[in-house]
Amino acid sequence: MYEIDALSLQLERYSTLLSQQVEILYNALEELQRTTQLFMSLDTAPDNKIEEWLKMEDFAVDKDGFFQSKPLLTAFRQGTAPKDSVSISWGKQLKADPTVRHRIYSHRNIGSHLKHIHNRLGDVGWIYYQDAANGTGSVRCKL
Repeated sequence: MYEIDALSLQLERYSTLLSQQVEILYNALEELQRTTQLFMSLDTAPDNKIEEWLKMEDFAVDKDGFFQSKPLLTAFRQGTAPKDSVSISWGKQLKADPTVRHRIYSHRNIGSHLKHIHNRLGDVGWIYYQDAANGTGSVRCKL
């Protein structure tokens, strides 16, 4: 009977630990949601400002059909990208979509916020954010 009690106690400990980890994930997701809403509500850049940023970051369609900063993509692949940089991309068919452009532009400085969230999550290798419209664009932070 002692072995069953020991196993039961061990399962209870694992259950508590797992519940705590799930709670941490939910808190991080809520923080990401608030950050996203804040970024999108504060950034009301005109189209010409967004176009300037895209040119400055050298956005183009890559060989896989994604519209993104090709120099930053190269830096990520070589492991030389700045620690708080994010890989921002969306499908080439949407590269001129004004809603997508605004949403992606508003997330251009989210890297340090994603880094903070990542540090709280521990073993998570990277964070992938995709717009609620499912497919309009993504922000990926490789940490």
